[in-house]
Amino acid sequence: MKRVLLAVLGVLALVPMVNADPVGGGVCRDATAYAHGTRDFDIVLHGGEVTVFTLSGDGDSDLDLYIYDENGNLIGSDTGYSDEARVAIRPYWTGHFTIRVVNRGGILNNFRVCAL
Repeated sequence: MKRVLLAVLGVLALVPMVNADPVGGGVCRDATAYAHGTRDFDIVLHGGEVTVFTLSGDGDSDLDLYIYDENGNLIGSDTGYSDEARVAIRPYWTGHFTIRVVNRGGILNNFRVCAL
């Protein structure tokens, strides 16, 4: 078992870390999405580096997570049937992006969205 663990750790040491925080560091926001409502948040991301977005709601309704570039193009989404979501993107350029949270349910949902 120790040999397998050491082998895995040795391989992981060779994999370059490509994740990056948004410009200015990672950020989390607590907010409320009203019934059938939408909440947008602006963020600046580093080009060529992966940023991971997470969404966690209070369990009251279905929330979807969308990421748009500064030109309004959808570049990532998670539209599952829960209020938990995760999206990883690697933008081509450093610039402004929009995080959009959409409440698909008929009741408000308090949530936290993070970009790390």
